[in-house]
Amino acid sequence: MTNNFYVLQCTANNCRVEFYLNGIPVAIRGGEKGHYVGVPVNQYLVDRENALSIVVSPGPKPSEAISGPNGVKSPNAPAGNALAILAKYPRGSVVGGPDGEEITSIEWPPHDDGEQDDEKPEQEEQGQPDMFPLEIVRKFDMGRLFGPWEWQRAPVIDLNDETRDDIVDFLKMIGGALRQGDPEPFIQNSAVRLTEIARAYEKGPGETASIVRLGVRNDSAQPWWGIEEIDLRKIDFRVCANRRMVDCVNKDWEPTLREFEDGEGGRGYYNMMISRIAEKWQIVR
Repeated sequence: MTNNFYVLQCTANNCRVEFYLNGIPVAIRGGEKGHYVGVPVNQYLVDRENALSIVVSPGPKPSEAISGPNGVKSPNAPAGNALAILAKYPRGSVVGGPDGEEITSIEWPPHDDGEQDDEKPEQEEQGQPDMFPLEIVRKFDMGRLFGPWEWQRAPVIDLNDETRDDIVDFLKMIGGALRQGDPEPFIQNSAVRLTEIARAYEKGPGETASIVRLGVRNDSAQPWWGIEEIDLRKIDFRVCANRRMVDCVNKDWEPTLREFEDGEGGRGYYNMMISRIAEKWQIVR
């Protein structure tokens, strides 16, 4: 069993910021999303070179997070501040506690720590004001970690109308089964994710599948149970991970596949990032 786990600690005060590892969106904070979260990220790290990035004042929907609305950026900077810290913790320690060892970080507005970000906006290099959404990237070497992931070998995705329709059909198939209280298509199409997360955290690959089965069995017996129909006007799929994954989200930044609200106003979400593996869509993260 590995003695360490890795956590991305994300903070955004008086501004909205999205946090990424290797081009994969990990969290968004600010406003109604809250100002802090710590996310275990073993499964997002790769062997050797990695990239931590933040996007300050992301666009109004996920597919425009980095580009800005319709590709338009603004010089109007938010008044707040943000911090991303990737830290290593001994197994059994508390996130945010004194046992954490910082690996790398990004602070905005930047603090001169003697390090140079690997990618700076062109306008900064030319002495021009920052434009928002502002993406800041820092690269770092982790050595050998967990070995290659399937998504790293997946083909680059062209997210055209045909591909979107194909993904919608994939989600409808999984959602239709869940609506009937059957989690098996979701679990079967999550085989890559379940196997690789088990490897990343040195768990049994069946543990998460058992939790999903139990949760669906229990929840589907409740009077509020149901899966929302997919509304094509609300979806906002986006490519990520160097265009090798599709993040299946809606314009509200939440997963497309979601349950009805329960009796207390809560809602279950089926987070999924998918890749083309062996000529078919598979849930990889």
